[in-house]
Amino acid sequence: MFHIHYNCLQCGKLFRTKNSLDKHISCYHVNFYKTVRKEKRKRNRVEYIQEQIDKKEKEKEKEKEKEKENEDGGETEFIEEGEINTSNNFINSRGLEDIIHHNKENQLLTQNNIKNEQPLPNFDRFINEFDEMWIEFYILYLESKISSAQAEKILHFIEKFFYPKGGKRLPKTMRTLKKKINQLINIQHPKDINLISKKIY
Repeated sequence: MFHIHYNCLQCGKLFRTKNSLDKHISCYHVNFYKTVRKEKRKRNRVEYIQEQIDKKEKEKEKEKEKEKENEDGGETEFIEEGEINTSNNFINSRGLEDIIHHNKENQLLTQNNIKNEQPLPNFDRFINEFDEMWIEFYILYLESKISSAQAEKILHFIEKFFYPKGGKRLPKTMRTLKKKINQLINIQHPKDINLISKKIY
């Protein structure tokens, strides 16, 4: 007699009925489907973060273009060699190198991030592993609502929770950590960085 066989795509086993195949999958291959879903979520998060970063970069470029337009907005005067432009007192009072340095300082000050601050260290390793909390946290960092010193401190404590020395992390601790982090992110400008450690512990 000819029998219709149902093939398991993961291990290749054959089953006579669809129910027996479903039971087999539910017993042996549930984790496979879970991992597939997780990977899809990870991809979505990474794409979303990349979009946010691209938006921020575009905004910065637009701001720079506006600044250039404002600088070049006045009428340009052609000066021959050896002539001094008496109309521009700023150029007369300072050398060309000082002017270039001054312009660079202004550009640094107009950027969203605070001057002389380092970017968030090794953030990429978290993107593929954790929840939307990281996206919110990173966007807040990009918008300069959290300084890099605060971000580093938060990252240090988060790392302790997610990578404890010996033993597995518990879902309870992850949930409580998320709540604490969300509370912490809601503080717009904490005066003292030590507040972060007190809040988390």
